[in-house]
Amino acid sequence: MIANTVSVAEAWRTMLAGGGHRVLIPLPSDIVPVAEAGLHHGFKGMQIAASAITAEALKQTGPASVFSRSTESHNQDIVSMGTIAARDARTVNGLVREVAAIHLLALAQAVELRGVERAAPALRAVHALIREHSAFVSHDRGLDRDIAAVCRLIETGDLRRAAGFADDGPVRDDRSTATERYATEEFA
Repeated sequence: MIANTVSVAEAWRTMLAGGGHRVLIPLPSDIVPVAEAGLHHGFKGMQIAASAITAEALKQTGPASVFSRSTESHNQDIVSMGTIAARDARTVNGLVREVAAIHLLALAQAVELRGVERAAPALRAVHALIREHSAFVSHDRGLDRDIAAVCRLIETGDLRRAAGFADDGPVRDDRSTATERYATEEFA
């Protein structure tokens, strides 16, 4: 289930970076400033990486039980594969976190190109936190450290808290309706 979720997220991130959907999402191809288009690859490399990581996550979701072996001198017909499945799930969670980080970096870039001042308060707070760890991509550069930094923000819950969510659920403040405002008129 979690790998399928990242597959959907990867499709959305592809729509951000792939210029073919500019009618739906008015952003330059590969999420680079228009003046730099053609000179830099922007998030094209991130798109390829996220797609490969998503494929790996989906590959890991096959049932571990198909690899069960007889044990105890054939006394036990089926070996529990629970520990292998748990390790596979841990691996998939890590891969999903990486794709989520790539997606968040692309969204931060998109917000900046569209205008941070137009974003809802929760989105501005998340954007500011991401920018503390990853600069705007104005030219081609390695983004592995940026991905790792955003993964840490996800792991620690800092991104969740920046968006206005407490560790045990939504925070009841003006940011709790940010997603609703974002989806309607404020950032359109």
